[in-house]
Amino acid sequence: MKTFHEWLAERERRQCEGLWLNDKNAVIGLSKLNPLPRDSAVNKSLSKKPKPLPSGVPVFKPWKPAQPAKLQPFKPAQPAKIVMQKPKA
Repeated sequence: MKTFHEWLAERERRQCEGLWLNDKNAVIGLSKLNPLPRDSAVNKSLSKKPKPLPSGVPVFKPWKPAQPAKLQPFKPAQPAKIVMQKPKA
């Protein structure tokens, strides 16, 4: 069985660094609402930008009916030629 101090030391080693929990005192000088000081350049880089579409995804294009092919005059079918083979003698 671990002592309380051993358990506490192990817990502090496992916890994520920078995660503020109620069992620890807040860092002096930092706001509770925004714990990381930032300037306007960092805020601009963190602003939401539209994500580019991944490659391989088809892009929606509006449907446009195909242009009809140039009309060609109707040609009636030619009668089939009947070729008779000569009987071999």
